[in-house]
Amino acid sequence: MRGDRSPTPSTTLLFAEPPTASPSPPSTSARAAGCSTGRSPPRLWRTLVERVSNIDTIAVHPDHRGQGIATRILDLVEDDFRQAGYRALTLRHEHGKKHFFTARGYSSLPRLAVDLPPTGLFTRAEPGWKFAVKPLDDTVTLTSQRGVTTITGLLD
Repeated sequence: MRGDRSPTPSTTLLFAEPPTASPSPPSTSARAAGCSTGRSPPRLWRTLVERVSNIDTIAVHPDHRGQGIATRILDLVEDDFRQAGYRALTLRHEHGKKHFFTARGYSSLPRLAVDLPPTGLFTRAEPGWKFAVKPLDDTVTLTSQRGVTTITGLLD
């Protein structure tokens, strides 16, 4: 751990490293009305994996909540991924956690949508969940395309 960022005895931090192998492209099950579907080309998918990362889980034991632990974890993860050259972070969260993430600069969305030119708009929605997105550099923005808030600039 780095200097003053070492965990307290009640905090455990788990940091992920960038993948060593590219995962498979998304399946055609991610659909939205009016949006293109299908598989993205392998080169495009590899580029996307190198520029956007997903936080799978952040959990703090109930006895230690309200102490800023999750915020510190998010801050560290954001710094690490920004320094590694990633352009955006995404995560899936429960509806009740929207305020936590929006207070930290994330946009909370009912569906994750990514503009992948020239391939098109790819989306993902999961009932009961929301998606949070945070650009890590100025090339990434959130815009409206076909009535859907969309992540743009990942491939610029």
